[in-house]
Amino acid sequence: MKNHLFFIPILLIITANILYHLFLKATPSKANPILSLIVTYMVAMLGSIIIYTLSPKEENLFSALKELNWASYLRVRVDARRFQIINEEG
Repeated sequence: MKNHLFFIPILLIITANILYHLFLKATPSKANPILSLIVTYMVAMLGSIIIYTLSPKEENLFSALKELNWASYLRVRVDARRFQIINEEG
């Protein structure tokens, strides 16, 4: 059974990439790219909050936030820039 668990992250990555490209193609070309990015991150944040509240935790939210470093905050900037480049090309 543990050998099958190895494939779950791989399937998740493949599914997420397929859905990302399908949703990107479905986004109207006249849509404001910044507003689209804001809505995307709001939906992702809501989903993440739901998953976080349902997951078992040993520490509270504020203790967990103290464990984060600069990379967690910089990643958002990199994703936003990547989305902007893709939208300009596309």
